Amino acid sequence: MKCIEHMSSEANRPRLISKFRKTERTLLSVFMRALELIPSVRADFLKKCGYGAGLSSRFAAHMEVSYSSEKYPDGRPDGLMTCQYASRAWAAFIEAKADKFSIRTDQIEGYAELASMLGVNAVISISNEFARSPSEPPYHLSAGKRRGRDVFHFAWADIRTMFELHRFDGNLPALEAAILDDCLNYFRDSASGILTYDSMPSEWPKFVQSAGVGVGLPSKTPGITEIVRGW
Repeated sequence: MKCIEHMSSEANRPRLISKFRKTERTLLSVFMRALELIPSVRADFLKKCGYGAGLSSRFAAHMEVSYSSEKYPDGRPDGLMTCQYASRAWAAFIEAKADKFSIRTDQIEGYAELASMLGVNAVISISNEFARSPSEPPYHLSAGKRRGRDVFHFAWADIRTMFELHRFDGNLPALEAAILDDCLNYFRDSASGILTYDSMPSEWPKFVQSAGVGVGLPSKTPGITEIVRGW
């Protein structure tokens, strides 16, 4: 795969016990390592990203990938996932944020451009920002800026819920269940950087102010798009 062959250096591998200092890197490392080790969780997540062979394909994950050739735009995706099934390949770049940090649209646009040049199928963002569905990210990205790539978004709280559902379905082998227990213990810790949906978005004050001075809420009411998207 071109996205592997053209790396400027060997990328870091995800680990359950991470050496990364940044919170979002540690979260992503634990998450991607869990996908490597637990096939049913991997298949579930990749199916949400439009890839249906996650259970049987050869899967690999990499952290902080870079491409130094002058023909590629600047960018250092937080993660790269690749799947190989027979002669067919699928890959996705990942951008991750934690705590109250938001996904930057310009980064996703840059990764989409890089993905189109390297044959990477999708760009996946993960943060504490809510999305009604993975295909409806909480940021605007025009069709032209996607460069023909699929773009998906997940909230960390939703990923944690997915882990919990798999942990308690009763069908996991003992070792996989133990790994998932450790992941969930970390994901439930307040130091993990995962936030829950117990606070309103930053646009809420503008929305309340506008709602309090008139009857009805026009489509141009400040904050209404962001508030409605979250419900």
